[in-house]
This record gives sequence, C-alpha cells and structure tokens, in this order.
Amino acid sequence: MFCKKCGTQIPDNAAHCPNCGEAQSAAPQQAAAPAPAPAPAAPKAPININTDFNKSVSVGGKKVEFTLFNIIPMVMLILTLIAMIGIHSFTFMSVRPKGEKKKNAEQYTYDEVIDDLADDDAMLDDDGFTSFMKFFEVLTELVAMAGVLGCMIFINKDNIMAMRSLALSGLAMFLGYFMLFLFAFHVKSEFKDIWDKKMKGGPTLIVVLMLLVTLIVAAVGVLGPMFLGNDKKKAAPAAPATPAGGFGGFNA
Repeated sequence: MFCKKCGTQIPDNAAHCPNCGEAQSAAPQQAAAPAPAPAPAAPKAPININTDFNKSVSVGGKKVEFTLFNIIPMVMLILTLIAMIGIHSFTFMSVRPKGEKKKNAEQYTYDEVIDDLADDDAMLDDDGFTSFMKFFEVLTELVAMAGVLGCMIFINKDNIMAMRSLALSGLAMFLGYFMLFLFAFHVKSEFKDIWDKKMKGGPTLIVVLMLLVTLIVAAVGVLGPMFLGNDKKKAAPAAPATPAGGFGGFNA
C-alpha cells in the first residue's frame, strides 16, 4: 500500500510511514468467514406409550405411578364388575302384546324371571332351555369371578397377566349376555303362548350395550399385551464367558 500523506510505498501492515512518519489506518480486515449452516433438527423420537403417558401423584406421602399398564386393567376391572352385577339387575327384556304402546310394555330382569319360575303358580314353564340357562349363567359368573380374582392378584405386579385374566372374564360375561339375549326371545315366545297373542319386544338396549362392552374387554385383554409389550423389566443378557487358557482354548 502507499502512504496517504507522502505517497511512499510501504508494507501493507505498517502502522506508520517510514518516510514521513504519518500514522496509517489499521490493516484491512479479512472478510469474515460465512456462518456455519444450522444443524438439522433431530427427528422426534416416536411416542412410547409405555413411558410417555406416565403420570405420578402423591397419595399419603407415597408416590403412585399411573401408566397405561395400570390404567387399562383398572378400567377393564370396573367394566367387568359392572357386567357381573348388571346381569342380574339390568332389565334384559321388554315385551308387550302387539298393538299396545311401548310405555305399557312389561320389563323384566333375569332374576325376576327366574324367581317367577320358582313360584307354585308360575306363568312360565321351567323347560329345558330355562334349566340350561340357569346352569350356564352360574358357570359364566364363576369363570368371570376367577378372572377378576386373577386380575386382583397380578395387577401392579404383572399387568399383562392381569389383562389376560380379565380377557377370560370378559369372554365369559360376553357369552352370559349372549345367552341372556337369546333367553329374551325365548321368554317372549312363552308369553305369546300364554296370552295367545302376537308379542312385540325382545332384548333391551342395555343387553346389546353390555354385549359390546364385554366383547371390548375380552379383545383388549387379548390384543392389549401385543401392543403394549411387557411392563416387566428384563435383565440384560450376560456376556459370554471367555474360555480359560486363551483364544480357542489354546495358550498363545
């Protein structure tokens, strides 16, 4: 470069002119290096339904974890207990002579029909189907109770087994409500013979709903473990032991 006062050629990085002593401007700065391109954002990890939905609350000073492994068996257990209680207390059929209004329909629970059969002046006959129905309902309830007991044993210890136990209960109650569905039509035909009239009605909506609920419980109990995996922690496999005496059992 040249001195800005006397024009003498001087080195590019000279602070003063060696000829006239004039101070020179600072050395030209190098062009700044371009900023590095931002790193691409890391892809989001896939949702892990076993851990990403975990919630914990403090109950009595103790930390209680709520996960899908805890919640699903609890919901299944509640639905199963409702189904077991409801099979005796829900109105399972509605029947009325043809031409009568719906509000005049007679509605019955399973227990009301069975209790009527025990009376001396019972309207219905305790025929083969009804006898089988009574036996089948007791059998399904015993199986459902076994599944519920299994759930209560395994819940929060091995929730996969708890869900499978409730699958058994759900299937048993589904079959129980299915038989109740058929029994409603059987009782309807009995009333037709008694009154010598065409009858309208049949299973109530609650029976159809409980058929759906118990089927869902059974399906979740069977398919749920396939999607949720295993909530039991598995120990890592031990590394294979190195043979004594060097590689291949031979000393080097």
